[in-house]
Amino acid sequence: MSSMTEIFGEVISSYSRAQAIEDGVLIDVDAIDETMRREVGMLIPIALTKRVFAEVVEVHPRAEAACQDIKGRLWDVLWMLHCRARASRPSGGASVEFGMFCTLPEGPSDGAAKEITLRAAIGCGDDGSPVITIMWPDES
Repeated sequence: MSSMTEIFGEVISSYSRAQAIEDGVLIDVDAIDETMRREVGMLIPIALTKRVFAEVVEVHPRAEAACQDIKGRLWDVLWMLHCRARASRPSGGASVEFGMFCTLPEGPSDGAAKEITLRAAIGCGDDGSPVITIMWPDES
């Protein structure tokens, strides 16, 4: 049996999940709150894309005016993912979309929450164990 290197050759370049977290491309949920993920019922490590963090979790002036904080906003994302994951039937797919209401940096002038859709993809981490990445549907 041939090895992957024999078939495809030497790896030219790689970019690990750990590097993406270190660079700020991904935000590790446990770095924000080390117990929340497990409290919600999610056992697999989770990261958010920088864009989801900035627009959905991070507290911006509109969210602050609505008396929201970063941990509450993160809880909402994780809880809605948890609810969607529990309601899903295993289909062999590697991702699931879930909806929620959120006060975004840009939105209605009255500060009302807007319905959004996020996507959670499950894949292999750097060591081959499962990890989840939460992103906007147009991100990959």
